Amino acid sequence: MDQAEQFRQAYSLTTSGPEVKGVQKALIDEEWSEFHEAYHFKEEDEQLKELADLVYAVSYTHLTLPTKRI
Repeated sequence: MDQAEQFRQAYSLTTSGPEVKGVQKALIDEEWSEFHEAYHFKEEDEQLKELADLVYAVSYTHLTLPTKRI
């Protein structure tokens, strides 16, 4: 099981249905806010931790969005 699958399973997230994009955006928004706060007010190690969380959230979203076939 890859990390994206583990993440979805841990948080009971699905990759289909009308609510998926909203959940994905909310997750990215939350992680962005945490990174932004850390960037301005926390030490570098906390900044890096929050940046890693943001990258993970974006990766999760990217891996679950439907792909457009050419």
